[in-house]
Amino acid sequence: MPLSIDVNLPRNHDAQFPTRCVQCDLSTNGNTIQVRTHTIGLLTSILMVFGKVFTVHVPCCQRCTAQIRKRKIYSILASIAVAGLIMTFVWPQVANFAPEPLGKWVAAGLILVAALPVFILSIFRPPAFDITAYGDSVDYEFRRAEYANSFAQLNDDAEWVKLE
Repeated sequence: MPLSIDVNLPRNHDAQFPTRCVQCDLSTNGNTIQVRTHTIGLLTSILMVFGKVFTVHVPCCQRCTAQIRKRKIYSILASIAVAGLIMTFVWPQVANFAPEPLGKWVAAGLILVAALPVFILSIFRPPAFDITAYGDSVDYEFRRAEYANSFAQLNDDAEWVKLE
């Protein structure tokens, strides 16, 4: 069973959302939340650069907008805190044992291992909505299957609609 339900649409398609909140399914009274990401691809991964910005406005009630923003901020702060704690307390203990040319990679590996619980939490408790943009398509990722199905039906006029 997938932990989020993904709907893949062409990037150039103007996605239509159900008029209810993406998180709580209540009326939004016209409120939306702006969700931004950068396009990912082979070159952006290899060169470690940002791709083109992709933005979408998602229906979301005011209460859930605050919750979604708070979750995003906490996730960023948790990542920074983990990295800071590792570099402050663990790295000085390990630095002498790591070969000098591999030092940065060892430090990055330590941070990734320490941040694993944060990543696992985001997998098993995905956000109500997220997006992943590629060169030609966008994955719209939903926590709730019924919202994803409604979204896919509203966008059936797109060149393709893949519900995963």
